[in-house]
Amino acid sequence: MRRFRGTAIDTLGRVLLFGVVGGLVWMGMALLTGCSKDQKPMGLNVDPSHVAKIKVNREGVVSLNDQQVTIDELKASLLKISRSPGSAVWYYRENPAGEPHPNAALVLNAIMDSKLPVRLSAKPDFSDSVGPDGRSQLPH
Repeated sequence: MRRFRGTAIDTLGRVLLFGVVGGLVWMGMALLTGCSKDQKPMGLNVDPSHVAKIKVNREGVVSLNDQQVTIDELKASLLKISRSPGSAVWYYRENPAGEPHPNAALVLNAIMDSKLPVRLSAKPDFSDSVGPDGRSQLPH
């Protein structure tokens, strides 16, 4: 069996695998955010003081409410936040069209484990939300 480690084929395979895994994670996030037409919009049930605003930059630096945190600190904070009624997560990743840093997958896993509703944003100030069609929308 030929080995392709370190070759263009190996790199392409890794990019494709990461893209498929990333796509599955995004679909899972869409399911968590509630694609049901019967569900009320998240904004009606969310207490703004209980929103965890999470950002992941290109280098994989994670911030929670504008404070840099480790993955373990994020998990602990999400666990604490999830105990409060009206809690939610707003998530932003810098350069969403580019290849994500591995920390982005760890953050998404932590969010899914918290079972909190999630709003995806294409803007670092969270002034929009990404709809089921993948397009940025301003709040109503």
